[in-house]
Amino acid sequence: MDEKVLVVQPFVYSSELHVHRHGPRGYTNSQHFKPWLRDDFQFRCVYCLVRERWHPDGDSGFSVEHLRPRTKSPEVTSEYDNLLYACCRCNAAKQDLEDIVDPTIEPLSGHL
Repeated sequence: MDEKVLVVQPFVYSSELHVHRHGPRGYTNSQHFKPWLRDDFQFRCVYCLVRERWHPDGDSGFSVEHLRPRTKSPEVTSEYDNLLYACCRCNAAKQDLEDIVDPTIEPLSGHL
């Protein structure tokens, strides 16, 4: 009897740098950048790669992530280059951690 084997492929992180396609400026509230970030990160979490379509809450299950935490770097809170798109679970797990790999400087594939 032939047995079927389910092969699970791990998430494949890009070996390319993430390049911001957008660069809106002028917002004082970082949440206003969310529509731009959604498109920039192809509607998926930068950390776990889950897509909005896969998430039961859709885009409301995602948030604007601050690479350099607001509590430690308030001067860059509303700078687009400091913002990433992440699911709320990954964003909560990161919290105020610093020294996280910036996908615009170094590909995540070498770390995850």
